[in-house]
Amino acid sequence: MSSYAWSCRGGWAWTGSGTESNPYQINTVDDWITLCTNVNKGSSTYQDKFFKLMAEITVEETFNGAPTKMVGRGENVNFRGTFDGNGHKLTVNYDLVNCTLYFTSVHENPL
Repeated sequence: MSSYAWSCRGGWAWTGSGTESNPYQINTVDDWITLCTNVNKGSSTYQDKFFKLMAEITVEETFNGAPTKMVGRGENVNFRGTFDGNGHKLTVNYDLVNCTLYFTSVHENPL
């Protein structure tokens, strides 16, 4: 069983195997961006996969010069896994005029 998930950015992104006992670990802003990108491009909904936030993460409006994305784009492109905040904060610094949610589209699964 693999302990990594492939990143659409071309590298290994997460430790863990996506199971409830060994969830994918979100440790950095880059890990968050990878999750957002994979879901938003339709690469995966991560149905029946588990994620756990492992650190306090602050996301700015841009990351490496590109706009920061949130997870999901609508009813047909959404996150279907389970996300455990693990007692950590995920802070998104956006201007209030264009504010958005961390998960813009979730399908019937707990966060």
